[in-house]
Amino acid sequence: MAMLALAASMMFACQSEKKENVEETPNEEIELLAEETLVDETSQTTEETSQEEIYTVRGQLVSMTEADETGQVTVTLNHEAIPDVMMAMQMDFKADAAVVAELAAEDKGTFEITKTEEGFLIKSATKLPAETELTLKK
Repeated sequence: MAMLALAASMMFACQSEKKENVEETPNEEIELLAEETLVDETSQTTEETSQEEIYTVRGQLVSMTEADETGQVTVTLNHEAIPDVMMAMQMDFKADAAVVAELAAEDKGTFEITKTEEGFLIKSATKLPAETELTLKK
């Protein structure tokens, strides 16, 4: 019982102390803290959204266009499924010509892709042996 009374009196003392600290905090200081918190939250949101997701997919190159004035090509790939993103299909990807320079029609490869506002972009490509088995859409 004595312990309970001691604990209750300590809680009361802490609450009184908290109230005193709150009353002593000037309004300008509170506003400054609120602005700093807002800036921190905005920065965190920007950092989270600026991280791009990169997916690895295997596929077979169907065709590739000539490079445009920016050095980009359109690559048509017949690719395997990308779990939780899309099923196996044939589709077009953009790529810097240098990234896919080692590949030609019918070559198999592993591709790192990312989603952009314009579509999917191939970030890297590695040629696979011709005998590599792929699970493609028929």
